[in-house]
Amino acid sequence: MWLVLKFLHRAADLTLVPSVAIGKDLEEARVTAANKIRLWNKGVDSESFNPRNGEPDKPLVVHVGRLGVEKSLDFLK
Repeated sequence: MWLVLKFLHRAADLTLVPSVAIGKDLEEARVTAANKIRLWNKGVDSESFNPRNGEPDKPLVVHVGRLGVEKSLDFLK
């Protein structure tokens, strides 16, 4: 499998990884050059999106997932 990963990733300009550990695994297996591996932080910015920054007297709607036209979000509005 490492050979397939090497073939695919060496053709890429950049490889985004979800954690430092995965990046180290790819680097140690010599899948791609270390300077072509970047961490992709997918999490939520907990400073910007913090309950203390909100308006507790107003309703709060939270959606976690992909937004798409088929989800009929206009109905929610």
